[in-house]
Amino acid sequence: MKSILRISGLVGAISFVLFFAVQFYAGCCGEVPTSAQWYATSFESLLMSFLGSYWFLGLFLCAWFGILAKLSSNSGWKTLSEKYGIKRLTGDRLQFRAVSGYVGEVRCDGSLKIAVTTQGLYLKVLFLFKFGHKDLFIPWSDITISVEKRGLPPAKAPLFLSRLVGRLLRSNYLRVHLRQFPWNHGQS
Repeated sequence: MKSILRISGLVGAISFVLFFAVQFYAGCCGEVPTSAQWYATSFESLLMSFLGSYWFLGLFLCAWFGILAKLSSNSGWKTLSEKYGIKRLTGDRLQFRAVSGYVGEVRCDGSLKIAVTTQGLYLKVLFLFKFGHKDLFIPWSDITISVEKRGLPPAKAPLFLSRLVGRLLRSNYLRVHLRQFPWNHGQS
């Protein structure tokens, strides 16, 4: 199956490159051979009919859900949900904030939402990215938090320069470690 997908991807890529090469040549250099004109016209009409069909919608949705499932697996969220997953958020109304950060090796730019309570840390993702990402509750007893400072000045830079860069670049980060990481990727 992978070889079929690779071959079809290669054929599609070559088709797109040829189409854009013909369009570029026609735009800057003028006359295009009749066979190239026929190819560009045929490709454009085929592409427009595909983009307007239900096949495109089905392919897009399959690709979207496949990518989300792969991200859930690669980041470790799927494994975290086996230990920390919850069906419903409990307690008072939680105030979630959208943040950016890493879960495992996968970066979540503004799609990660967290809430902090006296019992622990709630994590969830935005609705569009929910597939494969069950809501999580991690108790404080399983978490170690450290503050890291990253920025341009070296560690021995004057304090006023470090503070200025920290305020301009917002270079303070929280690093959350789980005491018992539920999967074995060689990380701690």
